[in-house]
Amino acid sequence: MSGFVRDGVKFPSRKIVAPGEITNKLNPAYYLYQAGYLTPRLLPGKKSEYYLTYPNIEVRSAMASMVTDNFFSSTSQESITRDEIDACLDNEDYIGFLLILNDFLSLIPYSDRAQKRGKEIEIIPEGPYRSATFSLLLGAEFDIRPEEYTNRGRIDLVLLYARRTIILEYKVSQTGTQYDTEIKLYEALTQVEKYLRPRSKNIPICLAVNGKYRHIALASIKGDVFKYIPPTKKGDSGKFNRIDDVGEFLKRTNKAIEENNKKKTK
Repeated sequence: MSGFVRDGVKFPSRKIVAPGEITNKLNPAYYLYQAGYLTPRLLPGKKSEYYLTYPNIEVRSAMASMVTDNFFSSTSQESITRDEIDACLDNEDYIGFLLILNDFLSLIPYSDRAQKRGKEIEIIPEGPYRSATFSLLLGAEFDIRPEEYTNRGRIDLVLLYARRTIILEYKVSQTGTQYDTEIKLYEALTQVEKYLRPRSKNIPICLAVNGKYRHIALASIKGDVFKYIPPTKKGDSGKFNRIDDVGEFLKRTNKAIEENNKKKTK
């Protein structure tokens, strides 16, 4: 066993952390592996390199719950409870659900959502937002499933709730401009197009995140498109205003894409 690879970080083989070695700079995966919360699995196509993962769903669920609880207790943000999310979903108040998600996503640290590439700052794609949402809902003991595959690609998250299937698809705008944000929502809608049938019991929710300011800027719920209006005073969560229906939004955005491509070819 030559070592472990996790998110591009290689760990020495059979590394044992002595008490004197414990520092804030040491990757937490060392502690979790040594304590038995992570287990090594062979990397596909490799003979002597492994990655670290949870050994079973019970450990994964327990860790998600612990992370969620500790995350909120270490911030000034008021705790989000399962009851609040249940109240939104029971009443099919998906706007309220998105406002809860926005409050939660705004707490993602800068270092988790951006990285420096030379002199440029690159906004990391949807991974941190998808993972944060997954941890929140799994920690609150919802039936949430990541990375469901379809013939059009991978769906980020599927939430099974009261005989409903709620599909969450994230896309992140690096620039945060209106055009780029609309393109990201267009891409998400295209990916879940098969779930947009009028009689379908599925609830597709597509989310275009402004990567600069860590909030959901545009969202589509069933057949409607909503724009997020940031709060005007401290303690407020802002609001989502309906701006279009999905069909008209797709037509308008597709036309804008075609016009932009024509300009590039001239």
